Amino acid sequence: MQYRQRWLLVFNLCDKGKFFSNTKTNTCKNKKQKPHPALLEAMHCWDEDEFNNNKILTKMKKMIILSVIFLKIINITTIDAQLKINSLGKAIIGPDRSSDDANNVLSASIFGKGGDYRYGAKLAFGDFGRFENSGWNVFIGEFGDFDSDELWLHGRNGIRWTNGGQANSIICRSYYESNTYKFRFYVPAYTQSGILVASDLRFKTNIQKIDDPLIKLKKLEGVTYNLLTNNQIDLKLNKETDTSKLNEKELKELKKEIKTNDKRKIGFIAQELQAIFPELVEESEGYMYIDYIGLIPVVIEALKEQQTIIDAQSLKIKELESKIENGENKNSKQKSMEVISGIEQSENTINAFLYQNIPNPFNTETEIKYYVPLGSENVKLYIFNLQGKLLKTETINTTGQGSLKIKASELKAGIYIYTLLINGQEVDTKRMILTN
Repeated sequence: MQYRQRWLLVFNLCDKGKFFSNTKTNTCKNKKQKPHPALLEAMHCWDEDEFNNNKILTKMKKMIILSVIFLKIINITTIDAQLKINSLGKAIIGPDRSSDDANNVLSASIFGKGGDYRYGAKLAFGDFGRFENSGWNVFIGEFGDFDSDELWLHGRNGIRWTNGGQANSIICRSYYESNTYKFRFYVPAYTQSGILVASDLRFKTNIQKIDDPLIKLKKLEGVTYNLLTNNQIDLKLNKETDTSKLNEKELKELKKEIKTNDKRKIGFIAQELQAIFPELVEESEGYMYIDYIGLIPVVIEALKEQQTIIDAQSLKIKELESKIENGENKNSKQKSMEVISGIEQSENTINAFLYQNIPNPFNTETEIKYYVPLGSENVKLYIFNLQGKLLKTETINTTGQGSLKIKASELKAGIYIYTLLINGQEVDTKRMILTN
């Protein structure tokens, strides 16, 4: 009989009180009582006379009693905490719930103490935060660079990175909300190599131009502010709570947080920005967040539009100055000064303008470029002959810079006048020549 099997039988006999084979008692009062054969085999006591020696019997009884006590302790503690290796080589800590891993993917399972599903499992590494060791107290993963394996962290509904003695401060977390996965930082994030956002054309669809960037941008109001701490946010949202109800430790922590957040910041109010650029504001867990990077294209398009207005004003001024020098009108100087001063007053009329058609003269096709300020309505381009007869009308439905093409086949050879009107008011007029 193997050694382990012998002792299991001994423990079983001891548990049932069967020390001897021919009596119901557990004591040996005379030499006629024979010990149970299993005890003799386990103790290698093949000689009955030797077994009845009081010294050997006393030692054996003590060893059996201690063994029984040890066995009972193990049986009690393993009710709630078990460590075992199953037939597939999988390590299981806690109650066995092999059915949860029906495909046997895991190499080990750790179960907590909560409920029937044993939730709340926690695993601590190293010295449980008691000693420093140059940052090497905890290491997870392979050590070395011999392969291309990756470390996977998986949380079905997200993962949290925390710090603090009780893991009570969240650094960042991934989570699932509104049918999408999100990643949120609770602390400033620093990077030395920049942040790259996917912008490949192949990732995009339904591409459109930004409408009225300058007008929308002018509606925004930048602000400076101090960022509230987490405790201050809780106090602000819960009106029933005030600082007078905080204990000394909580007040100390609050003052420390306020001191670390006393640096002034610059930005926008998300609620205000949402009214103008709803595409740049998202809501998560009841709070609003701004896509500041998304404002860059808006600023660029607004600057381009503003530069177009400046260029148009410059052309207009040069044209008026040229007329003054040529003395086309008696009151041209006074009129030009009025127009120049009015450039800053009326975006919808003075800032609108026409470019000279290209090519000019033309015999097949020519292009007329124009600029219509944002917010303009009822914009039209008229083409007249020199007798003042209206020959062609083009309706312009877009603002900003644009153009339209005139084909020679639509007109006869001659000199024509084209005029830009906004809300029935003449804004600018040019001449073009069509040749045979």
